[in-house]
Amino acid sequence: MPRLIVKIPYTKGRARKTSAHLKNYVRYMATREGAEKPLSPNFQQKENYTQYIASRPRAERVSDHALFSGADEPVVLSQVVKEVANHPGNVWKPIISLRREDAERLGYDNAQTWKNLLTSFSVEMAQAMKIPLEQFRWYAAFHDEGHHPHVHMVCYSADGKSGFLTKEGLAKIKSGLAKEIFRQELTEIYSRQTQRRDSLTTETKNVLEKLVQRIQDGDPESERAGQLLLQLAEKLKTVGGKKQYGYLKAPLKDLVDEVVEELAKDPLVAKSYDLWYELREDVLRTYKDAMPKRIPLSQQKEFKQVKNLVVREAVRLGECLSLFSPQDVPQENVIDDEPQTDDFDTPGNKVDWSDRYKMAREFLYGNDTNPPDFEKAFDLFLAEAEKGNALAMYDLGRMFADGLGREMDMEQAQGWYKKALDTFLVVDSTPYVEYRIGKMHAAGLGTEQDYSQAASWFDEAAEQGNKFAMYSLAGLYLRGQGVEKDEVKAKELYRKSAAKGVPYAAYELAKLYRDGIGGETDARIAEEYFSQAFLGFRSMEQESHDDKLQYRIGWMLLRGVGTEKDEVAARVWLEKASRLGNPCAQYQLAKIILADPDSSPEQVDNAIEWLTRAAEGGNEFAQYALGKLLLEKGEEETGIRWLTMAAEQENPFAQYALGKLLLEKGDKENGVRWLTASAEQGNIYAQYYLLHLDDFRDQLVRQGVVRLFHHLGNLFLEQLPPAGQGVKMGTDHKLRRKLREKKAAQGHKRDDHEPVMTS
Repeated sequence: MPRLIVKIPYTKGRARKTSAHLKNYVRYMATREGAEKPLSPNFQQKENYTQYIASRPRAERVSDHALFSGADEPVVLSQVVKEVANHPGNVWKPIISLRREDAERLGYDNAQTWKNLLTSFSVEMAQAMKIPLEQFRWYAAFHDEGHHPHVHMVCYSADGKSGFLTKEGLAKIKSGLAKEIFRQELTEIYSRQTQRRDSLTTETKNVLEKLVQRIQDGDPESERAGQLLLQLAEKLKTVGGKKQYGYLKAPLKDLVDEVVEELAKDPLVAKSYDLWYELREDVLRTYKDAMPKRIPLSQQKEFKQVKNLVVREAVRLGECLSLFSPQDVPQENVIDDEPQTDDFDTPGNKVDWSDRYKMAREFLYGNDTNPPDFEKAFDLFLAEAEKGNALAMYDLGRMFADGLGREMDMEQAQGWYKKALDTFLVVDSTPYVEYRIGKMHAAGLGTEQDYSQAASWFDEAAEQGNKFAMYSLAGLYLRGQGVEKDEVKAKELYRKSAAKGVPYAAYELAKLYRDGIGGETDARIAEEYFSQAFLGFRSMEQESHDDKLQYRIGWMLLRGVGTEKDEVAARVWLEKASRLGNPCAQYQLAKIILADPDSSPEQVDNAIEWLTRAAEGGNEFAQYALGKLLLEKGEEETGIRWLTMAAEQENPFAQYALGKLLLEKGDKENGVRWLTASAEQGNIYAQYYLLHLDDFRDQLVRQGVVRLFHHLGNLFLEQLPPAGQGVKMGTDHKLRRKLREKKAAQGHKRDDHEPVMTS
């Protein structure tokens, strides 16, 4: 097992004799020559440290000394020595060491590799040391020591005030460095353990099936767990506010912990927990000498979900609701991501990016200084449409469809879309025009939805090099719409489109590499394409303030995909897209606000308004969520109406919820009809409900315990982190794919990252 040693002593600010120690320590880092010698007693004082690390033997010189930082400019040693020596605050002195064989094998036997690592890791290091990034300062020198090549560092806050390194912060630095340095080594370890994980998965599944059967047969092993669950259900009936483990008072938390510990007593569950711990400890050994003491399942923070599962089961039990209902966590609706561009050359006045058309688009989307003005945009689009400009006709259709500056009117929208399509069909044919025609057939705008027609038009445009047609055609091949499904061909088309600068294609390509579709899984390449996509979206949005681009940027910031996670910035972008009528952004923004316990009543009202607008825009998940919300508020008639609209769009969550509700109201015929529709889409909860209509309520307690064991077992399996991603352990890509499909069938989520793009 490779090993990393990290020590981070520090010199306290304003202590006696610290200035000279730090001055010479920096010099030592940068300029040492010859064999390493023991330090004199005076070296323990601040007088010597900067000098020491600058001048130590076998320090690799970058100029006349070995000192470097994250900046491109050479470090002026005298300035650093003075700066560090006179620093009023604490100065940390990390030492990061590898074994010789590890350093040579992984390439960490030179100053440049260490500089690259420390530069990329500086953000995490500043966070762990609780120093604002703009105040964080660091310098380092590589010492090519015989048995343990290492780097010396000095780190501090420029303001001399901030900075505090806790045990937790030190652990984050160690684990983060191990993740970066041993990434390749750990990937190899994951590969060797794949067979073991596969056998463990199979064994655990068999064990859980037998356990469920014993409980259903009334085995007394489950009696204690059932009694505790009933007690918890009764007590939660009188509890107000948010019913999650973290919000409960201490006595109720203790009761939840008892339930968890009762589950953990089962020998097979205990075995699963032990196996999970073994995998975790394999990783910890890369940077820890001694393993921390194992803690009980009820105290393990990594499995906090278990406690919330117990709470949710108890709440459902108390309310006599179905214990087999899906988690209400639907993802965004399918969207039409049409790249907006003017990089084509079409003569004539039928498809024309005229000055007036460009001005209309600027009013529609707004700019950096002015908000959108839908009225002016509409007037200019109308003037262009009257001149026969198909592009303006299309945008008028979009304004009516999304309710931008006027009442939403799908009949008017389709009328303008049809005029646009008819015009596209009679103008001089170009790859761009062919691409636009294909888009309208794919989305059913101004015509019946026809993927075969769309594929034909996309193919014509793609053969002539249109990068957006390549992207759209790839989506059809990926999903098998209008063409025979071909994941390999889809991947190649996405690659060609991405190479031509289409960020949508780069994003889809990243997902294929992430999930191992159309080839092998490659997390590194996936991340590169995600980053390319994010930068591409930002660049395109600067040229065209398009709501689809704004939604994408917000979504990626919210989840930290291709960029650093930033919820504040994400909300800004989602709000921009929402104001432009993007239903996915409206739905996502509403989810964020409603999930935030600190949201004000006014913000909640705004969220409901966004959710309503998204639902009116046809977003099936918004319709479902709005229906559930209204039902909770007692507005049954309106709630059922929205659930019905979502169910009619074949949303399995809405179908399931509506079916249960209608059964409870005595409408067995329609209730069974919607449950059947949900079950046919793979919802195992609907399937179970249909099989147990008659005896369902008589088995609430028993089934509650069954479901807890079921979720617990799955949780152990899914807590194994994905293979090839940092230092985490996980299942191989094929198994992860199966697990995602299973989650979708259970109603947890339709897709783990992004709605499927229609073209």
